[in-house]
Amino acid sequence: MIKLFDSHCHLQDTRIYSLAPKLIQKALDTGVVHFAVNGVSEKDWHLVKEMSDSHSSIIPNFGLHPWFITERTPNWLNNLKEFLAANPSAAVGEIGIDKGSIGKRIDFSDQVEVFRLQLQLAKELKRPASVHCVRAFGDLLEILKSVGPFPAGIVLHSYLGSAEMVPEFSKLGAYFSFSGFLMSMKESKAKKMLKSVPIERILLETDAPDARPKSVDPKSLFLINESDDVEDGMSLPEESLNHPANIHHVLAYVAHLLENEEEELARISYQNAVRLFSYEGSKLLLQTEMELWWFGRLMVVMLIIPKTLGWGKEGHYIVCKIAENYLTADALAAAKALLPDSAEGDLAAVCSWPDQIRFHYRWSSPLHYIDTPDFRCNYQYCRDCHDSVGRKDRCVTGAIYNYTMQLMSEHRQSDLSVTKYNLTEALMFLSHFVGDVHQPLHVGFTGDEGGNTINVRWYRRKSNLHHVSHELLEINYILSNTIKLWFKEYKFGDLAWPLLICVALFQVVHSVWDTMIIESALKTYYNSDLTTMIQSIQSNIKDAFIGVASWKNCNGTVCPEPYASESINLACKFAYRNATPGSTLGDDYFLTRLPVVEQRLAQGGVRLAAILNSIFSAHPSLAKE
Repeated sequence: MIKLFDSHCHLQDTRIYSLAPKLIQKALDTGVVHFAVNGVSEKDWHLVKEMSDSHSSIIPNFGLHPWFITERTPNWLNNLKEFLAANPSAAVGEIGIDKGSIGKRIDFSDQVEVFRLQLQLAKELKRPASVHCVRAFGDLLEILKSVGPFPAGIVLHSYLGSAEMVPEFSKLGAYFSFSGFLMSMKESKAKKMLKSVPIERILLETDAPDARPKSVDPKSLFLINESDDVEDGMSLPEESLNHPANIHHVLAYVAHLLENEEEELARISYQNAVRLFSYEGSKLLLQTEMELWWFGRLMVVMLIIPKTLGWGKEGHYIVCKIAENYLTADALAAAKALLPDSAEGDLAAVCSWPDQIRFHYRWSSPLHYIDTPDFRCNYQYCRDCHDSVGRKDRCVTGAIYNYTMQLMSEHRQSDLSVTKYNLTEALMFLSHFVGDVHQPLHVGFTGDEGGNTINVRWYRRKSNLHHVSHELLEINYILSNTIKLWFKEYKFGDLAWPLLICVALFQVVHSVWDTMIIESALKTYYNSDLTTMIQSIQSNIKDAFIGVASWKNCNGTVCPEPYASESINLACKFAYRNATPGSTLGDDYFLTRLPVVEQRLAQGGVRLAAILNSIFSAHPSLAKE
């Protein structure tokens, strides 16, 4: 059964509130997994809260709809703030502006003032907001530009605006949600508009109990009556109410206009909604939370292999490619001068080199990570930076300091041919380790070796098999049509490991963060094109990520300490959470963790560039070589 997410509805509406439990259950039975229920006035916020408390599938939203602003109390904004503070799982909505038949009766400047205050509140709380707009899209764009952008997202609910405005709204963080109202638009215009919307920004909704689909066979509709049975639609009056299960008809219509398969559109729209509604405190992050102490008690026997590699080839390539775009001319020239001929002047081409030589340079293995005390969720250099036998400074932050020092020390050398360091290796190690320290589980718990002993399932592939990362074992694999996964022989330097893994259906949590999230993102959103993914992340550095200017804050040339502290904090908040041994990690995990992964890749790239710029701008001998 496909999964759907109703991104906007009003199940607290007094016309259907008494029937809501039955409506929710029937919709759940058809595959509707979540419902974003939007309040519209101070009078119904408590109903939304009660519904959310009673149903785990309900994502609560609190907001003041433009139709009801004349009924607001003098203390309405404080009341809204209190509801949102008391309900961290809640988003903001429904809010907006309206120049339609109802909205034109309400002072527009008053609408705008109330709307702005709620937009600012949503932005401050880093939560998405669901926006109503009727015949005022030009005004809406101006307001969003003046308050935005909105990294947490904006839902343009029941969007009926033009195709031409879609790019402008998208830049500000908008998602476009479609309901049965879309069927009122001329089909050619609707198709043009839909095809202008980025696929990763499409949402589906019912707006129930309103927006009943009109262009479908009434007999096929889910309708509302006292017994919650499907009625004979042929005798249905026009004012009949919409059922949340009718999102299937919205799906079918949108898929038809997009010339897409319904199952594929359902999957994408569901993933988009999960990603949007996965802010801190959201039910989607907390529903399946387990106590972290399970990780200390439930360990699964793992393959006897060295510690998992870093981000994986794609992740390290992304970090170094982003860094290249932020290098000064001197730094870029210096880096190219030090790179091996095989790199052909491309730093990103050799960013995975330290992983490839670990079986030759065995001494380098502990330099890729840091083990911290279990469940403390903090990092201290003096306590944690050592290898397994206690030798100090042998961890990823120590390595970053060391190779930075090596590159900087050559500033005094006029003839780099007599240097005591291998500067080519120093550059490649430094570039790689800056990437590693930004992978949250490279600063993980000692007891599970940074997630390396926690077995989980990662999605179901079409063959019902689960990938074991080739970066994890550096081996080739062949997938059969059965539940077996056979490994070909692959040489580790002078070693050959023919492997048959009986636990092939499992991943370790560490490899999920190293490679699986990135690989899934490439396939789902970037057409398996790494360049497109890099361009998207670079665009977010400019337009979406918050606090980019502070990423480079450092009192010296290099500051890996805060990077490691960030990683262990994120490991506790995101990587370990919900990843209990034997669990299956799918859409909910992937979509809520992908933004973390993409931001860490971006931070790694920006910070690597800052380090290399500092080294090479201060050391002309390197830049001139």
